[in-house]
Order: sequence, then structure tokens, then C-alpha cells
Amino acid sequence: MTALVVRLMDGFLRLLARTWRLEFVRGEELFEEFLDSGEPMIVCLWHNRIIPGAGLYLRRMVPRGLDLTLLTSASRDGELADRFFRLHGSRVVRGSSSRRGARALRRVVRAVRGQGSSPVVIPDGPKGPPYGFKDGTVGISRLTGIPVLGVGLASDRFRALGTWDRMILPGPFSRVVVAADRLEGVPPDLSREEMEPHRARYERGLMELTREAERAIGMKDPLSWDADSGGRAADGGD
Repeated sequence: MTALVVRLMDGFLRLLARTWRLEFVRGEELFEEFLDSGEPMIVCLWHNRIIPGAGLYLRRMVPRGLDLTLLTSASRDGELADRFFRLHGSRVVRGSSSRRGARALRRVVRAVRGQGSSPVVIPDGPKGPPYGFKDGTVGISRLTGIPVLGVGLASDRFRALGTWDRMILPGPFSRVVVAADRLEGVPPDLSREEMEPHRARYERGLMELTREAERAIGMKDPLSWDADSGGRAADGGD
């Protein structure tokens, strides 16, 4: 049954993403350089932007044959992500900050060092808090020396799903905008206390990119909607 769900999900996303007008408002040259060079970076985006992120993955990354390793949770949702990414030839490592985290981190580091793979990390997943940047990305950067590619995404028309983070689903023929930038890596041999400023720096950087994408398209973050707004999800960007 899971395999069937993933096939249906994949077909739906591929059809939907083809209708989107995908535009960069920042960092397109950097993103293209990343795709062309094959030099590994840690790709980060917020959990509630996963669906437009999947569109970027399908349209710009999969066709270029980029070596990616997704770090996803050991939950049922993680199983769906696992199968979806493997369907398109990417590696998947299962684990999170709360389950099998240390072993998963070691496997990601081996993929970077051994295959030159670029990790894809959702730093506030799998359960939040929303826009809370967890330590895993800092740990990967510290152990490998590679930088972070922060990816902020926004859409002019979307539905906000009833998830803990109000995940956005861009509608057909929506504009989906991307703001990307390089966030420098961290030095090795840091103590936990010394890692915290870097974690906070990454959190600020990814949040700034997300807000830049939202401003460029006039999108209001669904997490900021008033409770009495009726959740006009179909008009999310208006």
C-alpha cells in the first residue's frame, strides 16, 4: 500500500510542479553553480515548504543527476519521503534528533566523505517547533567542513494544510519563488556551547531567505494568520 501511495504522490507532484512558474529572486547563479560543480553542500529548507521544495527537486535537481542524501525521520511520514526520494535515485538516511540520531548523522557524514553527496536536511522536522533550527545541520557541517545552501520558498497561491506547521501546497499555475544563499560552514572540534552561535546563525539565515521569498511575492506566512481569518488557504498569497 505504501508503494502505491508514493507512486500516486509522485505522479500528482510531477504534474502539479510542471504548472508552476518557478522563479529565483536570489541565488540562481549560486544554485546553478552548485548543480554544475557537484561540490557538496547541505541543502536546508523549512518543513512547511517541503512541497514547493519537492517541485524544485523534481524540476531542477533530478534532471541534473545530483547526488543527494536525504536525512529524514524514522516515522511513517519519513517512510513516504524515503520511498519518494529513492524513486528518483537519491540516497536516504533514516533518523532524527530523537530516534537513531547519532547513527544517522554518521551515515550522512560517510555519504559526504565517500561519495561527495549533498545532504538534504529539514532542520525543524519532523515535529517542530516550526522554524526551530535543530543541531544536526551544524554537526554535519562541523564533521565534513561543507557549507549550507539555505533555500527559502514562497508561493502566490496556496493551501495551508492542517499540519503542525501549516504546510503550504501551491495551487496549479502558481508562482513559486526561491531565495537561496550560501551559509558558511563551521570549524571542526567545537564544543556544544561553541556550536550554538552557528546554529542560531543558520536559523536566522534560513528565516531571512524565507521572508525574502515571501516579500517578493506578497505571501503571508500561514503560521501568522489570525485564528478568526477563516484560514483562507486558497487565497494564501493574497
